[in-house]
Amino acid sequence: MSDKFCFIACVNNEELYKESLFYIKQLNTPNDFSIECCAVRNSGSMTAGYNAAMKESDAKYKIYMHQDAYILNKNFLLDLLDIFRSDEEIGLVGMIGSTDVPESLVWWESDFIVGCVYDSTKAATRLPQPSKDEKTYGEVSLVDGVLIATQYDLPWREDLFDGWHFYDISQSCEFRRKNYKVFIADQYTSDGTPKPWCLHFINEGTSLSFYEKYRGVFFHEYKEFIPNHIKNISGRGVPAISVILLVGAFMDTIQNRMDELERYTSKDCYEVIIVANYIDANMLHLQDSDGLKVIDVEEGGKMAAALNKAVAMAEVNNDIMLLDSRISVSGSITLAVQRAAYEKEDIGAVCCTEGESLPEVWVQSNKLNGVFALFKRTIYNEIGDFDDSFKTLTYTVNDYATRIMDKGYKIIKRNIPGFAMQTNEIKEDVQSDMVAFNEKWSGYEKN
Repeated sequence: MSDKFCFIACVNNEELYKESLFYIKQLNTPNDFSIECCAVRNSGSMTAGYNAAMKESDAKYKIYMHQDAYILNKNFLLDLLDIFRSDEEIGLVGMIGSTDVPESLVWWESDFIVGCVYDSTKAATRLPQPSKDEKTYGEVSLVDGVLIATQYDLPWREDLFDGWHFYDISQSCEFRRKNYKVFIADQYTSDGTPKPWCLHFINEGTSLSFYEKYRGVFFHEYKEFIPNHIKNISGRGVPAISVILLVGAFMDTIQNRMDELERYTSKDCYEVIIVANYIDANMLHLQDSDGLKVIDVEEGGKMAAALNKAVAMAEVNNDIMLLDSRISVSGSITLAVQRAAYEKEDIGAVCCTEGESLPEVWVQSNKLNGVFALFKRTIYNEIGDFDDSFKTLTYTVNDYATRIMDKGYKIIKRNIPGFAMQTNEIKEDVQSDMVAFNEKWSGYEKN
């Protein structure tokens, strides 16, 4: 191995790569070191491209980076060399990652993110949200692939990851298997201010639905790095989801939710059933072109009756998810909620909430937030339909939660930061349902 840095990128956009090279040329180079740049074009996958370049270069230090990553720290190479020389057990250095393996197996959905990167779109440049972990750099479990530097050559798993995702956390685990440390560089000033070494230009139109394929591959290959409670959930498998999209009169929200579901969730994992106050021309088009199932709630109609119709339309083995169309489902949040439901056999439903002072992430309650809740299909089949004597969503789901708990199952609340939704229900209907609910469950005490 020679005293050389090799910058490796898979390239399909020459303009982006040209800009990346401009930043590389501005870097200060350590004494007695040289730099080379290797662009891999027409590669079938990230792993195949990286393996080809790795075999061609004799550089000791290789920097695998996205073609749209721009290195802002002019002392990047000097700082990187200091990290590697400080500990020969450090095999891989990234810019951002997580100290744990989260439920979704996607590092950025962790509560314990370490490091920082500027994410840039045409609209704005932003930093990731602060982590619950106070750690800002050091050894981690997983790193993001925007930029990965190594001082040892380990093959990228092109036999498993033949696309453009999960290759980075796979390589993190490959290094850990060889007992090398996976490390995040210190990119913070002395007063704790983030000063990222890299800027990443993101194409927000990229589809992530095929994540499910590689999520499964990762789960089966790297089980030794996956916490037991996640193994229990993922290993058992879960049904598909029938998303009952509660639109009401907010027709302009439909397309955003449909786009998010399509982008982040595999098509074979869900279906959508729309419940709206009326059916317009656009709804008819969606019905015809996309095969959507649509229910029209007549003015003054009961929500429970509409939900019963929706469940009757749903695929018979699917879990049931109620989702207000005004709630963003960015990330794989719908799947994460479902996995939570399967953490224990006695969980009947999961409700998502925000703004409550919860002592733990999980608490038992018969007060569901019906705008985002999931019901296990097996439990639903045992309990039966929603009680159509209720008009409002609030008391429809509260009644159902009580029925679930009356059968000995638990209702779990999951606290989701940034999630909030105000009710749009008619005051008179709420008061009427409250009276009916109290009469029905007079004397009932939850377990």
